[in-house]
Amino acid sequence: MSITLRLKKNPRNFQVKLQFGEYVSLGKVEALLKTCPLVEDVCIYGDSTQSFCVALVVPERGKLAALAEKLSLVSSTSTCLTKKVRNLEVIA
Repeated sequence: MSITLRLKKNPRNFQVKLQFGEYVSLGKVEALLKTCPLVEDVCIYGDSTQSFCVALVVPERGKLAALAEKLSLVSSTSTCLTKKVRNLEVIA
């Protein structure tokens, strides 16, 4: 048994209507997040029963390790948990 899924719209232009009626272009959000030098890949999910989108982000390991070293952090776990990184703003 095989199942084929065909999208009639370009997934890059796909829009989701959120809970309060706002339309969000998932492709634009994804493209914006990919401009961050610490992001290798990203997947955006929107649900019409929620008022927000969710992003699954894959970090660029080398650049994340360099950031951890610059901030004097030991492991990637401590990198993600520290307030220095959570409050860090990366401007592309």
